[in-house]
Amino acid sequence: ELTTTTHLIIEGEINNTDFETMKKMSSLKELDFGNANGTNNALPNYAFYNSKIEKIVLSNLLTYIGSNAFNSSNITELDLTRCSKLIKIDQDAFAYTNITKMDFSKCTELEEIKSGAFGHTLIDTLDFSKNNKFTKFEPLYGTFYECTAHVIIPGSITNILPDNLFKNFHGSVDLPEGITHIGNQAFLQAKLKKKIILPTTITYIGSNAFN
Repeated sequence: ELTTTTHLIIEGEINNTDFETMKKMSSLKELDFGNANGTNNALPNYAFYNSKIEKIVLSNLLTYIGSNAFNSSNITELDLTRCSKLIKIDQDAFAYTNITKMDFSKCTELEEIKSGAFGHTLIDTLDFSKNNKFTKFEPLYGTFYECTAHVIIPGSITNILPDNLFKNFHGSVDLPEGITHIGNQAFLQAKLKKKIILPTTITYIGSNAFN
């Protein structure tokens, strides 16, 4: 069945070995583990890296999406509607994917997204306006590098928009009132689809922020 199964529903406990097995299922196109529980409620690093699966329903117990979890995969549809406990998305998690729509509105516990998470993606809109616990974008390299989405930053991001956040960004962005600092190189080499309306609360713009 490793080479013939096209649809799979998983319930109960799953571990890293199970994810390795799924990688060998060459015909698998749709996966539902919405009622499954991974080790430490986490999706492992590289869990679906370069995977041929096209549709995935994520677990209702998921708290962490590992680095490169979906990087370079064929996924086009990712169901996050059960992910009310998701807290953190790690580096390059969705980079180089063909996903066009992602809905984070049910991810009410989301707090942190690390660098490169949405790099080189075709997502239409990334709306974080309902993620009121969100506090941290990692300022290492661009979280949205060469991403073409319309990004809505949540009102919970106050004071500082991190360094490098929209470096090499190719979309558009809504910034909330309350931000006072635009970090260094925040929009370095960005090719914006439309002009940014800066919050009236801005008091400082960092070095090469819009260079």
